[in-house]
Amino acid sequence: MFTTKLIKQPLQAIMQNTLSLRSFSNYVLDKIHMKGMIFQGNHGVLPEERANGQTFVADATYTIDLRKAGETDNLEDTVSYADVYNDIKSVIEGPPSNLLEKVAADSCKTVLAHHPKIQSVRIFVKKVCIPGVTDKVDTVGIEVERSRE
Repeated sequence: MFTTKLIKQPLQAIMQNTLSLRSFSNYVLDKIHMKGMIFQGNHGVLPEERANGQTFVADATYTIDLRKAGETDNLEDTVSYADVYNDIKSVIEGPPSNLLEKVAADSCKTVLAHHPKIQSVRIFVKKVCIPGVTDKVDTVGIEVERSRE
């Protein structure tokens, strides 16, 4: 009796909160990955980072429904990699920010604003050279993920 109650209550809760198979089939798991995009920017808190600039490496992963593009083989049914690349480039090579957190967040905002088919985007921005840090660190980076509300 004790074990039956322990099993029965969680199962009832799961059944009440489970998505129907119909709505679950509309959940998109498709992703596009762009890795190792290299840019020059002037972000950072230190004056030499702003004056001299530095190399940033970015990775992006975005969620998009690719079912139609997979059937039609038509670029209009997906999002152009080049367009997403240029959106991220415009932020990283654009006006300087103090923090990588802002660079990554602004990159996500720009991608979502320009591409309504993208449901969510994750941007990972890395500094290759870290002023004031010895050679014990390969890179430092910030990963930010944003999605449509």
